[in-house]
Amino acid sequence: MKRRKTKKKFAPGTLVAVHGTSCVFMSLGMKSACELESFNGFDISTGQPVRRCDGKVRLATKKECTRYWDALREIINGKV
Repeated sequence: MKRRKTKKKFAPGTLVAVHGTSCVFMSLGMKSACELESFNGFDISTGQPVRRCDGKVRLATKKECTRYWDALREIINGKV
């Protein structure tokens, strides 16, 4: 059962947040049961891009997902 939850958590395109930080990343797929393959996320508290953040991950909440997409839109539109 634990393996199934890990597969769901690390499915490609899923937004995940790192515990203890405000960093949100989009999962590119599962490397292993304990390692996430992703890069270039956002620190949603400041809206700035983040290249790397270590720690345990969890699924992002709806509020975190909304803030992630808002930060991405600002980057694309050139506001930052």
